[in-house]
Amino acid sequence: MSLLNKILTYREIMERIKELHLKYANFLDYQTIGVSHDGRKIPMLKIGYGEKCLICSGGVHGRESINPTILLEILESYCRYYQEEQVIVREYDVCYFLDACSICMIPVLNPDGHVIAMEGFEEIKDARLRERIINQNIPYKEWKFNGRGIDINRNFPSVSFNSQASSRWAGSENETKALINVFNEMNSIAYIDFHSRGEVIYYYRDAMSYSYNQKSRSLALSLQKITGYDLGGEGEEFFDVLSGGNTVNFYSEKFKKPAITIETLPDEAEFPVSDRYLKDTYWEVYAVLLEVIKRQLLIY
Repeated sequence: MSLLNKILTYREIMERIKELHLKYANFLDYQTIGVSHDGRKIPMLKIGYGEKCLICSGGVHGRESINPTILLEILESYCRYYQEEQVIVREYDVCYFLDACSICMIPVLNPDGHVIAMEGFEEIKDARLRERIINQNIPYKEWKFNGRGIDINRNFPSVSFNSQASSRWAGSENETKALINVFNEMNSIAYIDFHSRGEVIYYYRDAMSYSYNQKSRSLALSLQKITGYDLGGEGEEFFDVLSGGNTVNFYSEKFKKPAITIETLPDEAEFPVSDRYLKDTYWEVYAVLLEVIKRQLLIY
């Protein structure tokens, strides 16, 4: 069943994950990697038998609600092709790639933020948390933070972390800790983080070496051919002094492997995101993960 007719709520995402796990249990693993500050499970799905894995995430920012639905649709298509031993397109043999390298997908890293942006502050069960975030005077449809009002994508312990941008301590949030644990536990070849908006691929990491950035640029160029998105320039990694401490900063600095940010949706897309972007966005990025595996298997 296609998910491309509506953007899923967190509750619908979890129901869909259970359905997929039951249907493809022989090669699709489900686990809870953490729990949000308001008590919601943070799910991860792992497809394939490869010991190495590609890690990808979506829903880091609450209002970027389209990517969790897109990622689940992509995962289901990969499962279907894998089960039927089909080739998704001419150059991607899904069975071969997923036997060599699994995909660890975290479709919604920030479930509290997703719930707030789609359904409102009243969905936060903890009264203290609810009062705290309401007092920030941000419309719920514009909410990008987690259930404590912290921007997860400014909370990772990297060279660029700035305590004024998020919380006093790097790695303070449940969601941050959950993703770091996945990074540490998995034998990964790369990390892809899906955000919205801009239709841009960011690959450059200021804290990393010239050689690292050249290799990442080569990978980003191959993804550009698939998506048609722009390539972010070196000066665009940080928009201001408070822009650091991102997921990709941490991963690149600790593991020295490609950490790519893919911004879906055109700039003119408004929040809340319209369902009408689902199909186009899906077709723009559906082969991205397989392309990363294909390219990285040649290296690792």
